[in-house]
Amino acid sequence: MLRNRIRRRGAGKSSFLALSSLFMVLVAVLCAAPAQAGFYYEAITKNQVDRGPSPGDTQVQGWVEGASAKIIFTESDNPMAAEGTYLITTDGGQTIYLVNPKEETYSEWDIEAMLQTANAMLESLGGVVKFSFENVEVQEVDSGSGGEILGYSTKYTKHRTAYDIEVRVLGIKRRSSVETLQEAWSTNALSDEAFGVWLGQQPINTGNEELDELIQSQAQQLDGFPLKTVQVSVNRNKKGEVENRSTVTTEVTKLDRQSIPAKTFEIPSNFTETAAAIPTGEVANDNEEGGEESENPLDSLKGLFKRN
Repeated sequence: MLRNRIRRRGAGKSSFLALSSLFMVLVAVLCAAPAQAGFYYEAITKNQVDRGPSPGDTQVQGWVEGASAKIIFTESDNPMAAEGTYLITTDGGQTIYLVNPKEETYSEWDIEAMLQTANAMLESLGGVVKFSFENVEVQEVDSGSGGEILGYSTKYTKHRTAYDIEVRVLGIKRRSSVETLQEAWSTNALSDEAFGVWLGQQPINTGNEELDELIQSQAQQLDGFPLKTVQVSVNRNKKGEVENRSTVTTEVTKLDRQSIPAKTFEIPSNFTETAAAIPTGEVANDNEEGGEESENPLDSLKGLFKRN
């Protein structure tokens, strides 16, 4: 009887040691597994125009982890996104806040709502300003391997978008045509959805059906997140003469994995929420026989927020 008890005790001790060993192995495996890290990147957008003032270059620093992102404007001429301000999201860009650390304020960065408000303001003028699009064409010109950028394999695509636009101001109309060639080097290796806040192409709804269809068609051109894009737009008058040419180049210049503290994606508790600014713009009052051609209206929209 005593021997049996001793054996049982010995068996229990062996089981305990076995479980302890298994537990230690699991702990060792978990500790050896790499910690989930995010990404840090730097990107620059360069603008060139043949005529008129240049929007200037924009440089950003970004931190991305899963659905969270923080993008700081380190260089910017955009009054809505001044140097030192930054964007923050924790839901993959569904809700974005523009934070001004200098003024200790933040506001919701809802470009779609802003544009819909601006469009409603135009409609409230009773037809004073109207624009329409015709002969819209979107086609893929070329595609293939884009080689490696910053250690990531990319796919190269080249798309052409063309349309005619008619703008009416106080009954005076002006017709012009716009042709855009967009080259992109995109990768599918970056799965964190918050990359789309700056590098992705998120279609917006302005409230104008024709313009929204055009934006949607352009948004469907990219596959994955672009590490580089070059977009050349040419504006021609009704005679087919080139009135202006603009080139927008966006390139990620640095992309590293790193551990990101959770507080990176938090707005300081002492900051005050304010109302978002409504974008305003000028409409050229030119007649059909002369005057400078207006810029590509889509370029004006993209200037408010990076949509590429």
